Amino acid sequence: MNKKPGFAARGAKKRNLQKQDLMEAVTVGGVFSIVLLFVWAVGTRSDFFYYGEEGVTVGRTVELFQETYTKESFFLAFLGIWAAGSLIWGLLLNMNETWKKVNFRFRYGIVLILLAVCIVLELSGSSMSSWCNALGVSPQENGVLFRTANPYRSDEFAVNTLFAVAQAKNPGGAYPYFSEIVRGTATDMYIVYGQPVRSFGIIFRPFQIGYLLFGTAKGLAFFWCGRLLFLFMASFEFGRIFLEKKKLAVIYALMLTLSPVIQWWFAINGLVEMFIFGQLCAMMLWKYMNEKKLWKKIAESFVFFWSGAVYILVFYPAWQVALGYVFLGIFIWVILENRTKRPWKLKEDLPVILGTGAVILFLMLILLFRSWDTIQTTLNTVYPGQRVSTDKLQLQDLFGGLYNIYLALSDSHLLHEWGFVDFFPLGILMAVYVLIKNKKKDSLLIILLILQGLLLIIYTLPVPEILTKVTLLSMSTPNRALIAIQFLNILLLLRSCIWLHIQGKAYKVIVGGLVCAVGVTWIFAANIDDIPLSFFMMVGMALLFFTVSVLVWRAHRSERILRWMCLLVLTIGLIGGGLVNPVQKGLDFIEKSVLLDEIESVVAEDPDGKWIVEGMQYPNTNLTLLAGASTINSTNVYPAMERWNQLDPSGKYEDVYNRYAHILINLQEGETEFSLLYPDSFQVSVNTEDMKTLNVSYILSQNELEQYSDICAEIEKVKTIEAGQMFIYKVSYR
Repeated sequence: MNKKPGFAARGAKKRNLQKQDLMEAVTVGGVFSIVLLFVWAVGTRSDFFYYGEEGVTVGRTVELFQETYTKESFFLAFLGIWAAGSLIWGLLLNMNETWKKVNFRFRYGIVLILLAVCIVLELSGSSMSSWCNALGVSPQENGVLFRTANPYRSDEFAVNTLFAVAQAKNPGGAYPYFSEIVRGTATDMYIVYGQPVRSFGIIFRPFQIGYLLFGTAKGLAFFWCGRLLFLFMASFEFGRIFLEKKKLAVIYALMLTLSPVIQWWFAINGLVEMFIFGQLCAMMLWKYMNEKKLWKKIAESFVFFWSGAVYILVFYPAWQVALGYVFLGIFIWVILENRTKRPWKLKEDLPVILGTGAVILFLMLILLFRSWDTIQTTLNTVYPGQRVSTDKLQLQDLFGGLYNIYLALSDSHLLHEWGFVDFFPLGILMAVYVLIKNKKKDSLLIILLILQGLLLIIYTLPVPEILTKVTLLSMSTPNRALIAIQFLNILLLLRSCIWLHIQGKAYKVIVGGLVCAVGVTWIFAANIDDIPLSFFMMVGMALLFFTVSVLVWRAHRSERILRWMCLLVLTIGLIGGGLVNPVQKGLDFIEKSVLLDEIESVVAEDPDGKWIVEGMQYPNTNLTLLAGASTINSTNVYPAMERWNQLDPSGKYEDVYNRYAHILINLQEGETEFSLLYPDSFQVSVNTEDMKTLNVSYILSQNELEQYSDICAEIEKVKTIEAGQMFIYKVSYR
């Protein structure tokens, strides 16, 4: 009897390196060396945006390298990375099939090891170090390993992550469902901002579990790195289904995970969860329709409904509705693609689907019932509940995907919406070519094109209001729906790569790609105002579009082309997405703040005392939460209507305070007044009589307030904190 070959024998077959492979490895090493040196140069700057109003220019880039490296250090680093990159790429090309299969088979084990390392090292992409100045902590102790804190992500470091830290500081017990410190009154921490809570509902907030298991710093690492790794893996696994090739799946996963929009909105509004669990739903549906074992079908059905519940409970319809259409289209394709592969067994499938669905629905209803008042209050707010946008997407929005690669480099983030690098309209052109010219009747391409047409019509053309309401797309604004449109462009682009076959000579593709590249860049440049756009940036956009146009032409035939596409997408991701957030280690600097120590000492003596932060702008209005102080004008994620109605019994200012809001409070001697500053911010000017109505016990301020003592209240300075020149006042009412 023949012996089964051993592991070494089975793995002995290697792909012999050829001259082309060596040239490829050397080229990749050189390109990657320049990219990494550039990323490192930008990432080690203390200013977040290195490039100014002129945008990215050759001259400014040369200055960047000169300021970062000496000639000797540059060439040594370049040669070192070049050699290492070439060697690694060459080894990957020469890797035997057995090792490839082993790496693939144990991919989840590798991911879990990476996650464990990140948790132990307390690594995250949070910009919490932005608080160092306000907390009186030296910047040298901020724990930032790479890049600098993103000062424009205040909704991350001043709201979402800060709330998570504050949940552990709650005087009534850590991680409550209803916090007593946010808003200075009972506040639902689960449904709106999805904070870690000690409740069974945490199963629908799986990445918040780390806070409960590991504590604040390691919990933040789990939240950040876990979502990053699982987004990549969910995208890769989903890509394997609809793209059929692992390398295309890797390209797709990189395009999503390292995209500028995902990294910009990474920690808030649940965008990452929408993509993870939307794709997971599609995968479970695919597996269920191909499954024969009953216990596996039960598990897959349960995960399908659980993932759907996680998606729904994100509670951010501005993205959920438009993206929901995309995933609905994918579900339809999955059903059409698999409808004949396994016969439907009514007596088996119906109880499985109804049973697992009922369990998840029951749990959801409990949570929705508990948070119903919060949901109703939020939906009835002026902002964002009754937010209606009459704007439409413009040409620069649709054709500006390539510009997103520059958003982390030059200060244009407020003038151009963050999005995917989607190469619009290349995906649409390719899909139409495949369907008409190649005569490939691909149901997924057809469904995606129909959805793309619907969204483009709704958000670019004047349509009857009834149409947007019937489709629920009125709940999404054009700039939020743009994410769904760009996501569709990526799906169309990569799906078309499978079937695309352009007949004729290569020069036709080259000329066509060049015309499209110049056309797309010109349309974008001709329709934008007041954003940094240098000639160098336009050349870069055109060159990227042209390169991708040529690569996708050969992607279905050549493994080498797919490898080059991987490298290109990784390069785009490192610059466009990798430079958005810092690499943060731990949160030790919070414990080093003398200011927080002083506030905590007051809270320890009077845990029920109500605080206000006076005379300071957001985000400092949330600072006291880090010490567990019950703060009235911390960010009101939904309005405390009863409180503000006491100051405004006539309802004159209701449109001002009936909103999600950052609240600035100023002490004055006149009558209390409300004024709207921004859609998400208002100011209250209060007197001591109304402070009594608000039941204010303590004030944190940089101003001298003892002069406001009167017959109604005595304001006494009880602590002075030299760092930041802060004062803590105690208010006693006569």
